[in-house]
Order: sequence, then C-alpha cells, then structure tokens
Amino acid sequence: MKKKIAVGIIVMLIVIGLSGCTQDTRLDHLGYANYQYGFGLNPPEGWTIDESGQNDDVVGFNGPTMEGDFAVLYISKPYDLIYGVTLFDVAEETIEYCNTNLSNFTLISKNNRTINGMNSYEIVYTMNISFLPIKAKQVMVEMEGKYFYITFTALSYAYDSYLPVIEQSINSFTINIIM
Repeated sequence: MKKKIAVGIIVMLIVIGLSGCTQDTRLDHLGYANYQYGFGLNPPEGWTIDESGQNDDVVGFNGPTMEGDFAVLYISKPYDLIYGVTLFDVAEETIEYCNTNLSNFTLISKNNRTINGMNSYEIVYTMNISFLPIKAKQVMVEMEGKYFYITFTALSYAYDSYLPVIEQSINSFTINIIM
C-alpha cells in the first residue's frame, strides 16, 4: 500500500512539474516569434533579422537593398499605456516629438486601424536624415494596457515599392503574452 501511495505521489509530482514546462505555441506559426515580449509576425521574405536592440527596438528586419537604397522594419519593446491615455494621445505626442526633432518633418496621414482585432493607430510622415529624403510609417498596436511601435522606414522614392510586403507583415503582427 505504501508503495502505491509513493508511486502515486511521484506521478503527481511529475505531472505538476511538466504542466509548468509547456510552451505556448500560438506564435509558432509565424516567421518570427519573440517569446520574451510575447509577439510575433511574418517578416518580409528574404529580409535579415537584427536583434541587436538599438534604441528601444526588440527586433529589426533589414530589406534587400539596391545600390543606394534601404528599407527597415522595427518592432519596439512594449510600453505601458498610462490609465486614461489613448493610442491617439500617444500618436499626437509622437507627432509633436517628430515635428520638434526631425529635419523637414511633414505629416502625411494619421488614422485608426485594426490589426488582428487589436486597437491600432498609424501615422505616415516624411523627413530628412543627413539630407536623404525618408518616408516612414509608425503603427502603434495596443493590447491590455501595453502598446508596441511598429516602424517602417525607407528612402522616399522606394517607400511605395516596399509597402505591400510591409503591410502583409504589419497585418500578421500578433501579441500573445504581455510581460
């Protein structure tokens, strides 16, 4: 009888121990998943991954470039959305910051959007960096009081050629676990 109880306790401990070791697989179908920050997406095919953590970015994807061209897609770490502050407020602060700090900043558009059922806000603008004309799209995606920045930047003349694959990547963005 004692042997059966001991075996039962061992089996129960193994089951309890293994239940904490299962990995959530809801991001596994995506081309890139970051389990530390709980997000994933399908990056554009053939783009290289940069996880060096520049600024507040968790990951960057660098596009295949032609001579004198570049395109990058970055995902930030999650930020807390302070109680009472909306994504519109965050976008307005971002616009004000860009207007004050970026050379030749021009706002093109700002709009609400939805990505995989998540509240999102998008701004598109142009600027100059070292005299290069740049066009950028920033999408703020919110879930459960946290938000991420998804930022796409390219030379102005090349922006539209990259936009279809960028939109596919942005639309695949999924948040699974907020830290």
